[in-house]
Amino acid sequence: MKQKKIPTIIILCVLVLALLFILIVANQQRKEELNQVSNYFKDKTSIAASGDLVSKQKDADEKILEAMNDRSCTFDNPCVLVNPYGISPLTALIIFQTESSLTTEVMINQKKVTTMESASTHAIPIYGLIAGKENVVLLKSGGQEKEIKIDLTQVKKNQLVVETSNPKATIDQNIYFMAAPMGTSAVAYDGEGQAVWYLTEKFTLDMEFLKNGHLLLSNGNVSGIQYTYDGFVEVDYLGKIYKDYSLQNGYHHELIELQDGSILVAGGSVEVNAPYRAAFVYQINANTGEIIDSFDVYDLFSAIDKDFADSLTGINMINNSIYYDEESGEMILSLRGINSILSVDYKAKKINWIFGDPEFYSERFQPFLLKVTDQSRIPNGQHTAYLTKDGYLSVFNNDYDALDTSSAELIHFAKNYSSATLYQIDGKNIKTVWDYAGDGKSFNYALGSFMVYPDEFKLINFGWTYKPTAYVPGTTIYDYLGNTYARIVELNQNDEVVFQATIEEGVYRAFKHSLYQEYTKHYQVSNYQLIDNNPSTKLDKIRTSSIFDKLDQAISNPFEFELTKNSVYLNVMFDNSETVDIYFVSEEENSYLFHYKKENEAVSSKINLHLDGNYAIYLKINDDFYNTGKILSF
Repeated sequence: MKQKKIPTIIILCVLVLALLFILIVANQQRKEELNQVSNYFKDKTSIAASGDLVSKQKDADEKILEAMNDRSCTFDNPCVLVNPYGISPLTALIIFQTESSLTTEVMINQKKVTTMESASTHAIPIYGLIAGKENVVLLKSGGQEKEIKIDLTQVKKNQLVVETSNPKATIDQNIYFMAAPMGTSAVAYDGEGQAVWYLTEKFTLDMEFLKNGHLLLSNGNVSGIQYTYDGFVEVDYLGKIYKDYSLQNGYHHELIELQDGSILVAGGSVEVNAPYRAAFVYQINANTGEIIDSFDVYDLFSAIDKDFADSLTGINMINNSIYYDEESGEMILSLRGINSILSVDYKAKKINWIFGDPEFYSERFQPFLLKVTDQSRIPNGQHTAYLTKDGYLSVFNNDYDALDTSSAELIHFAKNYSSATLYQIDGKNIKTVWDYAGDGKSFNYALGSFMVYPDEFKLINFGWTYKPTAYVPGTTIYDYLGNTYARIVELNQNDEVVFQATIEEGVYRAFKHSLYQEYTKHYQVSNYQLIDNNPSTKLDKIRTSSIFDKLDQAISNPFEFELTKNSVYLNVMFDNSETVDIYFVSEEENSYLFHYKKENEAVSSKINLHLDGNYAIYLKINDDFYNTGKILSF
C-alpha cells in the first residue's frame, strides 16, 4: 500500500509553530530572568566608575588634532589649550598656522625658554607656568610678536619655604624635581621656591628622565606584592600618557632606562610565600614588556650560604635603589630592610661585595664584606646607593636600623641623624671621604636621597625630617602627620649652599633637570599603548541566570573599593590562601567575572573593563558570596 506524503506546507507550518512556541517560552523565561535580575538592583547605592583617564586623554588628542587642522588658529589669533590633558595644571599648548615655515622664540614671564623648530603648523608646548598668577607668554616669529596671557590665579599649589634661593634654577636650566612617596605626585620648583610643574595623578616614587624627553613614573595602581605598584607610565610634561605598563612582577622604588632603550625595574616576586618579596630585579623590552633578564636577591645569597639565606625569610628586604654601570656590568643595590649595600655582577649574577654590619652575616659571607678602615658609619635604612663618576659610593644614610624594631617611639632616636656620604672603596676596604649632615639634627626614618651631578654639585634631600617638637614621649616614628617636613639642600663644588628650602610633606627623591632645551620640536599627537603582561586582567563572560542561587544567598557586606575602567582595588586585606572574585551582575543576559585574587597568589589590580550601563557588584570570597550594596554605572 502506497503511503501518502505529508504536504510540504504542513511540515513548514508545524516547524513555524514549534519555533514560535520555543520563542514564546524563551521570551517568557527571559522575562522571568529579567524580573529576577531586577531584585539584585533594588535598595543599592549607585556610584559612577571613577574617571577613566585613558578615555579622557583620547578626547584631548581629538581636540588637539582638531585645533591643528583649524585654519582659523593663526599667529594673531592662536588656539590656546590650558592643561590640555587635564592632569598637568601648569602647562598649555599653543597652536597656530602660518603661510610659510617659520621658527618661533618662546618667552614665559619675560624669560626666553626655547626656540621652536621651523614649521607651518605650530604646536608649542608651554611648561613652567606659575600657580596663583596671570602668566604672560610672548611668541616671536617672522618678525612679529604675540602676547598671550594665561590666567592661573585659581590654581593653588604648595610652595617651598626658601632659606637660600637660587636664581640660576629656572625652567630652561636645572630646576628641582621632587618625587612623592605617597598621596601626592611629581612636582618641580624653580630656584625661588615657586611650583612650575606638577601632575595631579598619584604617579609616585622614582622619576626616570628618558632620552626622548618623557618621564617614567609609577602608575599608582597598588599591586598585591608588598611595597609594589602594578606598573608604571611613560608620560610627558603636558601629562600625555604614551605607555602604561602593567607587569606581573610590578614596580617599586627604582626605574632605569638603559642605552638600548630597555628598562631595569625594581620589582617583586609574584609568589606570595617567596623568601624576599621586594628584592627582584628585572630588565624589560620597553615596547613589549617582555622580560629580557632578571635575578632574585634570594638566589644571590643562597649561592653563598643557603642556610643564611633561608634564615632571612620573612624579613622585608626592600631593595630601594638600583645603579647600573653598563660597561663594567656592576650593579649596586640598596637593601634598606637589612641595612646593606650590594655590588652585583649583573651578567654573572654573583655578589662582588657587601657593605653592611659584619655581625649580621654568617661566616661564609666574610670574604665578601667590605672592611671599614676609619670611623665610617655603616649604612642604616639607607637610600640611593650609587657610584659617582669618580668612583665614590654615594649613599643617603637614614641612620634608622631597619632590623631593630625594639622601639618605635621617636624619642628613642633623639640622637640619631641622617647624612649624605661619599665612601672610597679600595679592594675590600672602605672609608668616608665626604659627609654632610647639615645641622646634624635631621633624622629621617624613611625617604631621602643624595645625588652627585657631573658638575660636582650635590643635591641632598632630607625627605622625612622630624620636627624638634615631635621628640616627646608617646610620639612614634609613624606619627608623621604634622610632625615631619622635607629639607632640600644643594651644594656647589666648594660645598657652599646655593639652594636650601623646606616643605611640609614627604619627598621621596629630589633631582635637578630642565623643562626646556635650547631647541624644541613641535608637539605631535601619539597613540596610547597599554603594555599588559599581567595574567587574568580580562573579564570572563558568564550567563547571569547561572548564579541566581548564589546571589540569592549573598551576605550583605558594604566592601569599600576603587574602580575605573582600568583598575580595581578592594580596601581589604586577604590571607594568602583566600580566593576573591568580583562579579559584575548585568541587567542583561550576560554578566562578567574578574579573578581579583587566586589561591596563594597576589591580588591583580589591573583590569580591562569595556562595559556600558549598570552593574550590581557582588564578591565571592572562597565559597561565600557577598552583596556590596553598590551599583556601578559606566
